[in-house]
Amino acid sequence: MKKIGVYFKRFLLMLCLMIGGSVGMAQGGMEFPFPQIPAMLVEPQQRATYLLMHYWDNVDFKDAKVVMNEDFMEQGFVNYLSVLPIVEAQTAEKSVEAMMKRAEENSVAYRKIANIAEKYLFEPNSPMVSDEMYILFLNQILKTKVLSNVEKARFDHQYKVVMKNRVGSVATDFLYMDAKGEIGSLHKFRAEETLLIFYDPDCDNCAEIIEKLRYNRELNAKIMSGKMRVLAIYAEENIELWKKELAKMPTNWTVGRAVSKIKPLGLYVLRAMPAIYLLDKDKNVVKKEALPENLFE
Repeated sequence: MKKIGVYFKRFLLMLCLMIGGSVGMAQGGMEFPFPQIPAMLVEPQQRATYLLMHYWDNVDFKDAKVVMNEDFMEQGFVNYLSVLPIVEAQTAEKSVEAMMKRAEENSVAYRKIANIAEKYLFEPNSPMVSDEMYILFLNQILKTKVLSNVEKARFDHQYKVVMKNRVGSVATDFLYMDAKGEIGSLHKFRAEETLLIFYDPDCDNCAEIIEKLRYNRELNAKIMSGKMRVLAIYAEENIELWKKELAKMPTNWTVGRAVSKIKPLGLYVLRAMPAIYLLDKDKNVVKKEALPENLFE
């Protein structure tokens, strides 16, 4: 996954929204044709809304040179995603619907956009992964006539994945056994905030992220104040491995192994390990499959 200047481009787009005019950027040998925001729109929210609703107006989806230019399409899409979270949910939904309707004029363009959306919003290693934004695209993809039912099958499966334990929903309950051999359940795990981590003792990435969290000042401050508890769960069945590696886990976390069959029962879809969920006191999902660096944003 190449990270195409995401943060720098976000800055330029925000600059465009705040000081007026439009920003032209060469991408793949072509300059993206941003819409000119009317000078009468002075509020940042107004400017963001206009930019989003007209973002693709000057892109000719029927032009093969445009559609097949990977850098042009991907960077344009990344910039578009940077603005999407800024506007109201209804505006974001209307914008995605309008874009996907326009793309239906060219089946090649439609498939290209659907694949780029999957790459940046669904694949777990993407720096911009977002179930909530991806749902906006899936809602359109699953009802289009451009794709066959066979092609839609993949997206239908992805829709089921992103809707499970969605942000705002109550996290699915499950039973676990802690290091002392006591049985507990997620919903009876009392805490103002719960950091739920599904991990694998044999996973290098898990070890790296657990070490980062072990020494995270904000997390440790929350734990010490009693505002947050961490529940780290091993969801596989190699009990001996889990016991062997227990000593390596942070001592101020509750570490356990799943008694309920997490994966076989489809209780949680663990696309990448570790899978981190931030829950409120009622076990509502606040953040799903979060990255350590944006946990406390």
